[in-house]
Amino acid sequence: MAYRADEVKVGLVIVVSLVILAGFVISILGVNLGRPVDTYTTELRFAGGIESGTVVRYGGMQVGKVTAVEVSPVDDTRIRLTLRVGKGLAIKTDSKVFVNAIGFLGDYYLEIATGSPESPNLIPGSMIDSMEIAGINEMLASAQSAIQKVDAAMVILNERILTEDLAKFRDRVEKITDKIMQLLTDVDLVFSEENRENISATLSQARELVQENRTDLRDTIGNLRSTSENLASLASTLDGIADENRDDIGLLIDEIRQTVAEARSTAETIDRLITENETDINVTIDNLRATTANTRDFSETIADEPWRILWRSRQPEKMEFDREGGRAR
Repeated sequence: MAYRADEVKVGLVIVVSLVILAGFVISILGVNLGRPVDTYTTELRFAGGIESGTVVRYGGMQVGKVTAVEVSPVDDTRIRLTLRVGKGLAIKTDSKVFVNAIGFLGDYYLEIATGSPESPNLIPGSMIDSMEIAGINEMLASAQSAIQKVDAAMVILNERILTEDLAKFRDRVEKITDKIMQLLTDVDLVFSEENRENISATLSQARELVQENRTDLRDTIGNLRSTSENLASLASTLDGIADENRDDIGLLIDEIRQTVAEARSTAETIDRLITENETDINVTIDNLRATTANTRDFSETIADEPWRILWRSRQPEKMEFDREGGRAR
């Protein structure tokens, strides 16, 4: 049977079209004719933009494609992806799979992280660990949530800190100001003209007392010096007398011993008197102790609160100074 030229041409066009179609289908489905491949699986919680035929990259280099996308039969909250890559690809046990995109508007693809050099290779057919990377929509949602929280915080800040707390702070400032003004008033009363005169008079009296005691002290020191000189002269005289009257010293020592015996007898008598009047002596000692304690308390009070010399309470009162008697009244 003979074919016409037109029929032959039509047949050739159909055959070429089928070959082109087959090549296109092979490229779309990722079928690699005559090239060995390895198959792996992975699971993700979100696989947006990933479908059968999606490119698989290893360290950014295209190495295969996704051949199947389905719900995981083990965990129905995860999506299982089947990957077909070139045979012998060194996928490590610590490699991670994640969804990535070329730019903000580029197509999505599946990226396999290269892992570490010391990790062993993963056996073909195994499942590759995955990690979730937030997409643009998730980041925008997180940003919006953060903005809402900031707005809520600003509302609370305006309502509480700028209203309630500010009012409390203003009240505290007013109270502190009142206390400061009261303190200044007390200081003015303390250093009023009348009190200054009283203080000046008191200081003058204290100065005069010191001057008077200074004179007495000078006299006492002079007396001590004179006594010391007399004692030194007496010691020299005694040395001379001892040399001249060595024989009489024995008699003097006997007299001294007799004197000591008499002094001992006198001491015994005094001790007996003390024993007989012990009660009265104890009462006197207790009175002296009480007087000493009162004096010490008064000294400590004056040292801690010298203002008590001028007034009895903390609230200062104006005091009139009696110039004739030299006392405040």
